[in-house]
Amino acid sequence: METGTSGLSKQAELLYAELVRNGVSAQEAAPSQELGELLDLGLVSRHGHGGLILNDPGSVGLQWSRRLATEVSGLLQEAAAVQERLAGIAEAFDEAQRDSSGPVAYLRGLVEINKSIAHAVENVEFELLCAQPHGARLQVELDRSYQQDTLALERGVTIRTLYQTNQRQRPMLRDHVQRMTRAGELVRTVPWPFTRAIIIDRKLAFMPTTGLSEVFHAMGVGGRVSYATALCTRHPSLVAHFVDHFEFSWALGQQWDGTAAGAQAAPPLDQLERLILEYLDQDLSLEAIAARLSISERTLGKRLTALRTKMEVNSLYGLGRKWQGLKGQPFPAQVPDASEPLRSVQDG
Repeated sequence: METGTSGLSKQAELLYAELVRNGVSAQEAAPSQELGELLDLGLVSRHGHGGLILNDPGSVGLQWSRRLATEVSGLLQEAAAVQERLAGIAEAFDEAQRDSSGPVAYLRGLVEINKSIAHAVENVEFELLCAQPHGARLQVELDRSYQQDTLALERGVTIRTLYQTNQRQRPMLRDHVQRMTRAGELVRTVPWPFTRAIIIDRKLAFMPTTGLSEVFHAMGVGGRVSYATALCTRHPSLVAHFVDHFEFSWALGQQWDGTAAGAQAAPPLDQLERLILEYLDQDLSLEAIAARLSISERTLGKRLTALRTKMEVNSLYGLGRKWQGLKGQPFPAQVPDASEPLRSVQDG
């Protein structure tokens, strides 16, 4: 079956749309692969007395996002333990592979690494993706990066860079990001650790051979390993893997133009928006939130759409993470417009 935009097959999406349009009857629909997909994902559930119940996609998506985030955290801990156990034999293997030919080339020493990356950036054609979890670099390195990247920007190349949120506190990096964004670079930050990588035209990727050491270090597992070696790959599957990880973090990231943390005012929230975010934080379903606020689920959906736009995120999961970072900080409240009183559930 052809997969739709939601991860379901297009046939399952059409079945759900038909059930929404026509309503569900007391008689359950005939078993089918499409119905099985809807039941497995939770978009449809069985009524205790027979028949089907339609569930809100927004609520289902939020529940899946939180469940997967928990699983990812556990897998990272497991992966960290595995790397720590295998560290003793990894160096011997790397040494044997560095001089071999194949889809992955091993680069040894900062001089060789920087030379290879600089050559790749000079020849980039349309896109440069940079995942930089730790932006702390020497000023001479930042200046060299500025010179290389601005030449690429002037040729029409798109450059997107990711930093960790804690890097917003570094004055030297703030200055660098300010001049780079003025030149046309796009920058976002995310609060979680990630692997360092540089991706050229989605065809070539560089990353340290330390792999996920920065992720594990941030989690308190193991120590920091210096960047003495790196790998370079043109293998389509490996490069696509790095791109997928970059795009996932980018979609949930917060735009940054080099402004110091706290210097950029957070978007004003009215009382209803604050309550919605608090209830989401409590893992309440959209149906329960609408009931508590005495508004319809349709009105709640419109409010959530407006909130995602205001807080510059693309999903309920991103909205929840953004609220986690903001709720403990001074946050200017917006006085509700008297001409728009809270509507009841009947108002829709």
